[in-house]
Amino acid sequence: MNKSSEKASSSIIDYYIEVLRENKRFLRDNAEDICREVVGLVNDTIDYVLSALKRKSETLIEPFRFFLYHVLMPQSYAILADLLMANLPACFMELRLMLETMAESYLANLYPNNEPFFEGETESLFGKKANLSC
Repeated sequence: MNKSSEKASSSIIDYYIEVLRENKRFLRDNAEDICREVVGLVNDTIDYVLSALKRKSETLIEPFRFFLYHVLMPQSYAILADLLMANLPACFMELRLMLETMAESYLANLYPNNEPFFEGETESLFGKKANLSC
């Protein structure tokens, strides 16, 4: 990288950092409760993952553990980052992904098929979902 491109990329990064700081100030002053909820989600996620790590697993990958490690944890951090970047549509998409994956993982836990991986469980859920009653 030459000096002019380094300076340009550095100024862009500085600009992004300043925008994030401004957004954080705005959220703190005008939407403190939302910030508290998002940070609470991240903290709760950490607690859930630590709790899951302490329990022994009977299968190689359980559906709900998969949800915790591969969906809830990264998406909760992504919501925090997107909130600071003022990318609100992404926050809602991430919440929807978390909710739908949690529901599917919960159902897959209810109807295990004794396979080491739960791919077959989630594929077979669609027939079982129709038989569920409220």
